Amino acid sequence: MKKIFTIIPLAIVLLLNACSKGEEATTDSVEQKLEQISQYKSEIKGLEIKIQELEKEIIASGGSLELPPDTIPVTVLPVVRGNYEEFVEVAGTISSDRNILVSSEVGGTVTSLLVQEGQTVSAGQILLTTDDQIILKSIDELESAFNLAKTVYEKRKSLWDQNIGSEIEYLTAKNNMENLELRLNTTRSQWAKTQLRAPISGIVDEVITKKGEMAAPGMPLLRVVNLNEVKIECDVSEAYVGKLKRGDKVQVTFPSIGMETAATIRSVGQVINPGNRTFSVEVTLSNADGVLKPNLLGYVKIREFMEADQVVIPTKYVQNGVEGPYVLTVKDGVITKNNIKRGRSHNGLTQVLSGLDGGETLVAEGYRDAKAGDIAHVVELQTASME
Repeated sequence: MKKIFTIIPLAIVLLLNACSKGEEATTDSVEQKLEQISQYKSEIKGLEIKIQELEKEIIASGGSLELPPDTIPVTVLPVVRGNYEEFVEVAGTISSDRNILVSSEVGGTVTSLLVQEGQTVSAGQILLTTDDQIILKSIDELESAFNLAKTVYEKRKSLWDQNIGSEIEYLTAKNNMENLELRLNTTRSQWAKTQLRAPISGIVDEVITKKGEMAAPGMPLLRVVNLNEVKIECDVSEAYVGKLKRGDKVQVTFPSIGMETAATIRSVGQVINPGNRTFSVEVTLSNADGVLKPNLLGYVKIREFMEADQVVIPTKYVQNGVEGPYVLTVKDGVITKNNIKRGRSHNGLTQVLSGLDGGETLVAEGYRDAKAGDIAHVVELQTASME
């Protein structure tokens, strides 16, 4: 087949451009305008000579200067084999299991606040203290009583070991000492609760109380968060029951921050919500940089179907004819009609079960104006995509 070329009359374009520039220079003298005209004519003549030389070279190589009347300009797309996949996309919000409101187990006045918002803390670090004066006095009293009881017990034991004294006196002294020791340990445990400690390592996100305020048992005083690992929770239609399992890979996007990341399903709910006929799915996300915040909206893209080694093409290039669906391809420069058998379609892509094997050249843009037997003038080769 002869090569096909198109020559664009650049000289005309340059002439129009030159005329436009000439109009702008209305203040130039006549001599200057005549000089410019002469210069432009010289340039046009030079371009015409170059065009003639190129045309001679084209003809000498067996080419044609004009496209045949049955030539159709088209863009083409290589037909490739790959995975055919279908996805379901559901919305969810970020949350964290390590977002903790810290409260006191005992009541009392806040006597010291040892941290501030934004401060990094370690697990077990003291965050604040409450009034402990009464408990400390109780501890002093119990320590004195315990020390006395211990001394009495030791003396009674020494005598009992020598078979001196009664057994009841020895057992009474021992019981008294053990009871005081138990009360002392209990009181010390209560005193330890006046020191509110961080339950996890993380960041103090919120300080709710103030020094001098009353802390009641169970009342939130601070919030400590650790967002190194977060999760996104979403509700999935019951139509997908049995299609999702723990460990499945998903794609999660966050439009508000322009972020997309791969993640893993951590858990799949076992109960259908009767209110909206959905079950819950939990996806874990690494968040070492702290970009993901609780309650941030995201979308989870879950693969519900996949078939490997399939011919997949854009649905928009499939046409319907008398004999059924077909597509146009280019073979040896000529447009060819290929009858196909369609499979599943999803998100703008169609699975082709027969009629294409992969490796063909699919007519993309211009397919509506083309027909079988036309000569294809390929103006662009598109990149194949399975997305």
